[in-house]
Amino acid sequence: MEGIREYLIQVTAAALICGIINTIVGKKGSVAATVRVMTVILMTVTMASPLVKLRISGVSDFLQDIRTDSAAYAQQGSDDAKDRMQTIIKERAEAYILDKAASLGADIRVELVLSEDALPVPVSVILRGAVSPVGKRRLQEMIRDELGIALEEQKWI
Repeated sequence: MEGIREYLIQVTAAALICGIINTIVGKKGSVAATVRVMTVILMTVTMASPLVKLRISGVSDFLQDIRTDSAAYAQQGSDDAKDRMQTIIKERAEAYILDKAASLGADIRVELVLSEDALPVPVSVILRGAVSPVGKRRLQEMIRDELGIALEEQKWI
């Protein structure tokens, strides 16, 4: 804020000085034309002085901060998208297993475990509840064939 105040005082002082000089010299003659050019140069230099004082490294640091923040936000968005995708895949696969179990007359609870890959896939499942031996075998085969979870990765409790 102090810098803006100083800048305004400098511009105002330069304008007053230029105005006084132009009034004293007048508007006619070759000297007046030269003085007008000099006052325009003085005003231009005065008004452009903050640009001369501007640190290029400050701008570079600012742009680097923006790049760093952008990368962090992009990574956060990517992580959020992956988490959401894992949630959707897990919920739908668990619902699919529960639906198949219900069609076999089984009342079970399902807990699915996904891989940590970019595109998560089911790798194991824990099933809790009562089911007939025939229903269990059919459910195991369905989980193996349709979800790709090997029999040894299916834990029954």
